[in-house]
Amino acid sequence: MPANVTAHSVTTRPPPFDGYARSMPYRRVRALLSGGVVVAVMGLAGCSGHTGSVTTSAAKISAEQTSAPASASAGRVEPTVRPAPDPHTIATVGALFPAGVTSAHTCTAAVVTSPAGNVILTAAHCVSGSGAGLLFVPGYDNGRAPYGSWTVTRAYSAGGWKSGQNPKLDYAFLVVRPVGTNRTPGSVQSVVGANALAARPPAVGAQVTVAGYRFGRDDPPLICNTTVYTTQGYPSFHCPGYVAGTSGAPWIAGLDASRRAGTIMAVIGGLHQGGCSPDTSYSAPFTSAVSQVLARAVAAGRGDDFPVPGPDGC
Repeated sequence: MPANVTAHSVTTRPPPFDGYARSMPYRRVRALLSGGVVVAVMGLAGCSGHTGSVTTSAAKISAEQTSAPASASAGRVEPTVRPAPDPHTIATVGALFPAGVTSAHTCTAAVVTSPAGNVILTAAHCVSGSGAGLLFVPGYDNGRAPYGSWTVTRAYSAGGWKSGQNPKLDYAFLVVRPVGTNRTPGSVQSVVGANALAARPPAVGAQVTVAGYRFGRDDPPLICNTTVYTTQGYPSFHCPGYVAGTSGAPWIAGLDASRRAGTIMAVIGGLHQGGCSPDTSYSAPFTSAVSQVLARAVAAGRGDDFPVPGPDGC
C-alpha cells in the first residue's frame, strides 16, 4: 500500500532517475566522502527474509492532525520554526554535495537544533575520512539553492560505527561553517530553522514525513508521509522511490505547517545501509547514544576519521 508521496507533481512511483530503468538492481549511493572526493558505490538489491509487519494505514500528515509521538517527548528540545517560502521543499532538509553544486548530490542531511546553529545530521555511511569539504544545500530544489550553502568542517559518529560499522549506529553529525559559502549572513539554523532530535526510536504506528534527494542534480526532493513499523529491531517505512542518494533522509514527526521543521525520529540508514528495495527503508534505532554524539558535535572538539563503508549485505 503506497503512502502519500510527492516530488512536486509526482504522486505515484517516481520516474527512473538519471536515465536508468526503474528495475536497475541498485539501492542507494554510499558516498565515500572526504575532502571533496567522492566514490559512488551502489549496493545490489533483491534482499529477502525481512521480518515485521507493515501497518495497513499510511495517512497523509497535516499540520492540524499531526504531532510528535508521546514516546519522543523525552530527551529533546522544541524545534526552531520559521516561515517557508516554498511549499515543495522542507527548508531544514537538504542535499549533500561532494564537490559543489555543479556535481551530483550523493546523500541527504537535515539541520538539528544546536547552540551555535551549525550542526546537521545524516547517515554515517554517507561519510568517509573527515567529511571536510562537503557542501550542504538546505531546501535544494531543481538546481536552486534558495537559502545558500554551507561547507562541512568536521564530522562525528558513535564509537561503534568507527570501530565496526555497527548498523545500529549508522548516523553522523556534521559541523558546518558559521557563514554560508555565498556569504549568507548567520548560521544555517538562523536562516532555515532547525529540527529537534528524539533520543529514542519512533513508536510503531508513528506518522512521519521523510524527505530525501535521489542521487543526481537539478531535481526536487522526494517527500513521503507514512507510518513506522519495525524490521528486526530497526525502524522501517514503506514508500516507493527511495533509492540512491536518499541515505541520511530524516524521518520527521510533527512537521510544522510551514514545512520547515519538526522532530527527527530517525534517518535512512541502519539495516543494509538503508535497505535493499526502493520501496522499503530502514533506520538505526535512536538511543541515548545519538544525544552523546550530538553533544560532541556541539562541543566542537576534534572530529572523527570515518572508515570507508563496507558492503551493505544485500
